[in-house]
Amino acid sequence: MGKDYLDFLVEDRDGNKVVVEIKSDRRFSRKHIVQVIEYLKVTDCRLAILINFGSSAVVFKRIVN
Repeated sequence: MGKDYLDFLVEDRDGNKVVVEIKSDRRFSRKHIVQVIEYLKVTDCRLAILINFGSSAVVFKRIVN
C-alpha cells in the first residue's frame, strides 16, 4: 500500500469506526476510491466517507466494504 496515511479514523461510543478521507480535487478519481477501499481493508472498517473540497461545493461519497 505504500506510505499513504488515512486522514481520520472516527470511533463512536459503541466502538464503531468510520474512515474519513479528505481530498481537494476537481472531482473524485478512481484512485481516490481505490485508496479508501484499501483503508477499509487495512482497518477492518465497514464504512468510509470520502469528502472533496476541490469544487465550488463540498461533495461527499459514502463507501461501504
